[in-house]
Amino acid sequence: MHQRISGKDVEVRLPSGQRILFDQVNLNLDDGIVATHDQGYPNGWVRGEVKGDGDLQVPTETLLALNNEAALAGSWEEMPAFDITFYAKVGTVELDVRAHGCKLRMPNFPFDGKGGDKVMHTINFVVSSPDFVHLNGVPLAQRIAQ
Repeated sequence: MHQRISGKDVEVRLPSGQRILFDQVNLNLDDGIVATHDQGYPNGWVRGEVKGDGDLQVPTETLLALNNEAALAGSWEEMPAFDITFYAKVGTVELDVRAHGCKLRMPNFPFDGKGGDKVMHTINFVVSSPDFVHLNGVPLAQRIAQ
């Protein structure tokens, strides 16, 4: 038996190469494909809007590092979109997911008065580039030339 990739093996990096510490990352994709129907029965399909979004669940230290980036841009709202790389390699198995043009939204601030857990912040993002998302270099969706 050999080791498999787990979430613990995944690194998230910003374009600067800075590694982001996270507890959980979600990247949600929708290819927009829907079935068409004739008289209530499926009969083919059509392309729809391709969408991507996600969230980073990060500790306060990571939030503050991102806040420094926001300060350089003027605000969280003014931070430019950037590519996020999710990467893992275990033995000969390599997983390289690149989400292009990720635009961070404002973070949340959950504080539990009971304590007992470290404070975690969720930062939502949308994928805004026509390059969309690549898996090991292969586009998951490709813009059709006009």
